[in-house]
Amino acid sequence: PYTTLFRSKTYCSFNQDIDTEKYEGELVNGKKEGKGKFTYKNGCIYEGFFKNNKKEGNGVFYYTNGDRYKGEFKQGYYQGNGVFYFHNGDRYEGGFDKNKYSGIGKYFYHNGDSFEGFWENDKKNGKGTYIYLNGDKVTGNYKNGKPVGNHIKLSMEGKTVKIKYSDD
Repeated sequence: PYTTLFRSKTYCSFNQDIDTEKYEGELVNGKKEGKGKFTYKNGCIYEGFFKNNKKEGNGVFYYTNGDRYKGEFKQGYYQGNGVFYFHNGDRYEGGFDKNKYSGIGKYFYHNGDSFEGFWENDKKNGKGTYIYLNGDKVTGNYKNGKPVGNHIKLSMEGKTVKIKYSDD
């Protein structure tokens, strides 16, 4: 592998002005392979590993609004374990499947609350626990991001309350 710049499917030197996409990193047979940095036309940046021209392995994707993802990539997608940091202070840590929250994960809200549980297709799905900043916890099932069925609220004082949600 060797290091060069990539610009819209043509190679260029480090001295040229680049107003399009830019790649800096290792190439094998003309393809991004190994460690590199790719800057998109819109200003987003990916730094990490590539395989066969796709994001593969560990890396960081920076969005222009301040959001960023740090974790595993497979065939160009967030895939496996990672952390998504939102510019407002929210954060998700856990599993990803083709860029969407999946499996076990924990979402930290900027107000101090959090949710830990199962995710599918970017939504809470299955058992989970919502933890309020004051320490109160509500545990139950979720479907398509909404609480369903019976939930149990446990307050910091040790009081237990049953909550019934519609299954719709």
